Amino acid sequence: MTLIIVGVILWSVLHLFPALAHAKRITVIEKIGIGKYKLLFTLLIFASIACMVFGWRNTAPELLYVASWLPLHLAYVLIYSGVFLMVASGFNTRVKQLIRHPQLTGFAIWAAMHALLNGDTRALVLFGGLALWAIIEIFALNVRDGEWDKPQPPSRLRELKPLLTSV
Repeated sequence: MTLIIVGVILWSVLHLFPALAHAKRITVIEKIGIGKYKLLFTLLIFASIACMVFGWRNTAPELLYVASWLPLHLAYVLIYSGVFLMVASGFNTRVKQLIRHPQLTGFAIWAAMHALLNGDTRALVLFGGLALWAIIEIFALNVRDGEWDKPQPPSRLRELKPLLTSV
């Protein structure tokens, strides 16, 4: 379980750093260069993922509850919605007029539903921790970026591409 926690914390700190310590990030980039910064960031992200994967594999799940059938069906709909938001964030869609950070919002929904569906300790720590990170990241980015400048709406036909891609 310790490796899962270390992985989630490392992932969260690394991703929150550009949003919460923007000036410090610029200072680091000026010191070591953008290439080395990206390489270091990438290596540390891989390390965080490795910690989460090895932590998951080496932690026996302790069941806390079993999800009943009603939340199960609702959770599947929400998981699909989360995947749709993550996919839609890569396209010019009306979703971006409704949700400022669709990728993070989708990820938070996806992770929260996995935490709730699995009902064991390691899932709650891993997916719950990642959902919490995504929510904090949304607020941190909103503070850093200031007022939201909504994009222009695309044609209705362009709306189908992310919908079909996410299926």
